[in-house]
Order: sequence, then structure tokens, then C-alpha cells
Amino acid sequence: MGLEKSVELHFLGPALIRKKMAAKVRQCRLLKRWSQEEMASRTGIKLPTYRLFEQSGKISLDRLCKIAITLGRDQDLVNLFDPPPMTSIDEIEARSRIPKRIRKPRR
Repeated sequence: MGLEKSVELHFLGPALIRKKMAAKVRQCRLLKRWSQEEMASRTGIKLPTYRLFEQSGKISLDRLCKIAITLGRDQDLVNLFDPPPMTSIDEIEARSRIPKRIRKPRR
């Protein structure tokens, strides 16, 4: 993802990102020719909850995972925060030095 894209997404805000995700889920559902009722049933989500998701993008992470699994897109969620590909030796060296955790500074 280029710098322009990351800056653009940064300014979208959570509500718009949720709505864009819901629209993409809706598109995947329609490609499978499933009604909202069928999608809700297949995912084990109550129909009103699923409808609210498609309208507003509001949904719990667990339910979003169920939707992704139902659509065969669970790996997209698993890979969501993968680091970007490395493009230089410096990046490879820097990534090998990433600490496993950060401790609070001593007082």
C-alpha cells in the first residue's frame, strides 16, 4: 500500500471504514446470490444484527470473523495486520531487531 493510500485511509475515520467493509461484505453476499436471511442463517447471526451491519457497519469482531469464515475470506482477517513487504536490507535488519514487548520506563 502506497503512502497516498495509507494517508487516505487514515482520514476516512472508523465509521466510514466500517461502512466500506459492510458494503464489500454485501457485495460478496450478492455474488453468492444469498439473501440477508440466508447469510445470517449461514453465519449463525440473528437477522436484525446482520441487517444492522450491512446498513451501518457496526458489528462485533467475533461476528465479523463468522461472516469472513462464511464467505471464505477468513485469511483476509488473519493477514490484516501483516507487516508490509520489505524492500531493503535495512528493513530486514530493522525488523529482526523488533522487541517482543516494550517495558515501561523505570521511575
